[in-house]
Amino acid sequence: MEIKTYVNTVRWTEKKKGIIEFEDEKKGTLETAVAPEFMGHPHILTPEDLFVSSINSCFMSYFLSVAEKMRLRFLSYRSEAHGILKPDGIDYIFTDITIDVYVSVRDEREMKKAKRALAMAEEGCYVANSLTATVTVTPHITLEEQD
Repeated sequence: MEIKTYVNTVRWTEKKKGIIEFEDEKKGTLETAVAPEFMGHPHILTPEDLFVSSINSCFMSYFLSVAEKMRLRFLSYRSEAHGILKPDGIDYIFTDITIDVYVSVRDEREMKKAKRALAMAEEGCYVANSLTATVTVTPHITLEEQD
């Protein structure tokens, strides 16, 4: 395996706001701000939002990669992540991240594959594996009737 490097730049714009720019300009930019609960701005992505969503999107990406290799034919995927930020001395720390994953499939064979793919994604999600916070994944796999 080779080492990968990811680069972004954060540029302050005003008050408690900034813009995240990426090395690949075609990725666009993201506005970010201090969270309202820390005397920041409402309705703008915060570092806390981005942190939790990076874990959630990494999990999905890993699942999609495994599902493709397994030739898993799923009908839908949705995941919802919750990050718990607790006081830690004079600051805060994320202690727990929970991800509820909802996958629908057409038959029992695909359900077994989906369970395995979700387990592999939980083991392999490198963003989650880089954390000190506990990451808990709860799968919800449903069978959908064929038309």
